[in-house]
Amino acid sequence: MALRYLDRRDYTEAELRAKLTGRGVDDDVAGAVLERFGQVGLVDDRRYAERYAVSRQSLRSLSRSSVRRELQRKGVDPDIVAEATQALDDESEYAAASEFAQRRLRSVARHPRDVQYRRVGAALARKGFSPSLVHRLLGELLSGAGDDTGE
Repeated sequence: MALRYLDRRDYTEAELRAKLTGRGVDDDVAGAVLERFGQVGLVDDRRYAERYAVSRQSLRSLSRSSVRRELQRKGVDPDIVAEATQALDDESEYAAASEFAQRRLRSVARHPRDVQYRRVGAALARKGFSPSLVHRLLGELLSGAGDDTGE
């Protein structure tokens, strides 16, 4: 059963344990299986967290804090989460935020500058980016845009 789950995608140890016990597997049996899988490298929370962090930031444009929360929700040890998100530096976070903001700005281009700022800023905040990063980034991106608000 565990191999079938892992054949579809990677899981953290906690996720796989929940899947197995949810299907009626005794907790001791699930623990023994997961321990063996860890020994042979089939379940590796450290590798999972590193891959997850990089892919979430690059594919979904998530901030470090959002990636950290998602990994914690998946049951990854806090030390492993800290290591995995440490690889996401300020530069990569800024690049992810910038790429996302530019995509969003194209969809609100017909609106006045203040509406663009509000909508894109809110979207960036939902992705977990800090207010200071959002303000700085939108200031840079919207500085060359036409000013329809009279500001």
